Amino acid sequence: MDHPFVKQCLENITWASEHQTKKELWHVSGILSNRSNENLKFDIDFQNRKYVKSNSKANKILFDYKDKWVLIDTKEFICFMKNNTINTVDLDNLLDNLGWNITLLKNE
Repeated sequence: MDHPFVKQCLENITWASEHQTKKELWHVSGILSNRSNENLKFDIDFQNRKYVKSNSKANKILFDYKDKWVLIDTKEFICFMKNNTINTVDLDNLLDNLGWNITLLKNE
């Protein structure tokens, strides 16, 4: 498996099994290079779905844009969506209202 975010931004990479992807809703685990020493699970396919389930085991959700990647905290995202009865994602609104997010520029 290969993904530009994973290649550029993660160390100690472990890809999820098919079961983990389908039942636990994460795709890859690893450590954010030069950012942390914590091994996190990432949902790197959120934009191809219309929902995040509350039983997701992903710690962070990846938003993939032309020149950057944006990571947000899964639990905080779910709480925000539920508390504000929001059904559609507006990334600018999320970034203004969530406490944990990181924007990483893509190497071109």
